[in-house]
Amino acid sequence: MPKQGYLYALGAAVAWGLTYTISQRLLETISAARLMLLGSVVALMLSALLVLREGSVTSWRLDAMTWRWFALMEVSAFIANYLGYLAVSHIGASRASFFEIAYPFFIVLFSIAIFKERPTLAVLVGGFLIFSGVFVILTEQVADEPPPPESPNG
Repeated sequence: MPKQGYLYALGAAVAWGLTYTISQRLLETISAARLMLLGSVVALMLSALLVLREGSVTSWRLDAMTWRWFALMEVSAFIANYLGYLAVSHIGASRASFFEIAYPFFIVLFSIAIFKERPTLAVLVGGFLIFSGVFVILTEQVADEPPPPESPNG
């Protein structure tokens, strides 16, 4: 059901917006690495509840290629989250989010390179608009803004 997929994507965007905003406050008192560790513990517990709910606790058999894709995805997600938290701790949530939202452009590039997908004109225009927004943030005058809060990340 495509409409349901769009609602899920919108929900994810709202949740990530709240996550980035709250992480800015948390990163004033704890490091990005600690935040990730604590978040992973909570995510593990919540994920276990989801797996129990879907009733697939015993089916863990995956072929070798699936495990490789999984490992690559998890390492990539770890790096993305860690760098995202470092960005928030150094430049604040609102500014970091504009760089982080450039990821759709990289999804298109990786989808072309790995899966041989062909982007539509709308996707290409959307990518251009995303980078236009990043460019606007990069070129804005920041002299009048207070510096972001000190971070335990250095």
